[in-house]
Amino acid sequence: LLRAMAGKFVAKGLGKCKRPAAPLKLYEFEACPFCRKVREALCVLDLDVDIMPCPKPALFGQYRAANSSSRFRAEVADPSGKTCFPVLVDGAQTIR
Repeated sequence: LLRAMAGKFVAKGLGKCKRPAAPLKLYEFEACPFCRKVREALCVLDLDVDIMPCPKPALFGQYRAANSSSRFRAEVADPSGKTCFPVLVDGAQTIR
């Protein structure tokens, strides 16, 4: 699958739209196709966003314990134990 010129265009009429006061936060897993679509949409809409990478925790050792390399994953961890991505935070509103 080839997506030619993805991210090269900016939507028209953005100057007339209300913009977020602060940058959005996108918690994403790079290999996730849904996260990629959100990143592309944010580029087309020309929104300021802080991208927080949330890789899967690396397993190591005899007991296959997770290390702390998952960076921002704990910030958006779902209480049920299953964390789904992408997660977009706009101020006090969280969109899963």
